[in-house]
Amino acid sequence: MSKFLNKGQTNTKQDDLFQAVKDGNMTNVQNLIEQDKVSPAQMDDDDRTLLHLAAAAGHVAIANYLIVKHNLSVNTSDDGGWTPLLSAASAGHTNMVKLLLENNADPNVATESKRTPLHYACSKGRSDIVDLLLNAGAKSVKDETGSAPIHRAAANGNPNVITRLIKAGHNINSQNAELDTAAHIAAVYGNEEIIQALLSNNADFTLENKESKTPSQVCTSAGIKYLIDEYSKK
Repeated sequence: MSKFLNKGQTNTKQDDLFQAVKDGNMTNVQNLIEQDKVSPAQMDDDDRTLLHLAAAAGHVAIANYLIVKHNLSVNTSDDGGWTPLLSAASAGHTNMVKLLLENNADPNVATESKRTPLHYACSKGRSDIVDLLLNAGAKSVKDETGSAPIHRAAANGNPNVITRLIKAGHNINSQNAELDTAAHIAAVYGNEEIIQALLSNNADFTLENKESKTPSQVCTSAGIKYLIDEYSKK
């Protein structure tokens, strides 16, 4: 296992390889593996492979090289349950997500906190990555807080993500551990576009959370409260 250097330690070829991947230096990566015969199958102290590092940094050419030429697994998890796909989705690297999915990365893999790539893409409001994941079969699952991807999307504020999830069949009225729906969360965050998207897709604005409050009652915006209340009168 590759160890990160402590003060006073001598740099090794293995350390050089990890650094080259982080830096996106393809030439050094190839030279260290092919000429210096450094194994590409090493892990660091957190059980991350070279592919984890390339994915997190968005270095697509290096990731492709490691997958195609050296058969590094796209589904290896580090000690926190993170795979390269989770790292790429969280960092917002669209082309990396595409590459990993094309090489059979599991779109429904989850971290120790039960969050999937779709959770992270929704949190960042990345509709392009959400599309890739949904097309690859990403499902609506709940994390350790009971939050589905649609809850994370409601907090972010990109209505395109909410619309994509609904069209993919995700439960628009899903409730988390606090019984909050996406409508509750959007109301709290003051995301008017999300509220409008939920209203137009017939979300249930009468559902109450654990505090026995509806989305209208948790609004932080008078404008959104008016929007919800007026719609409810129809």
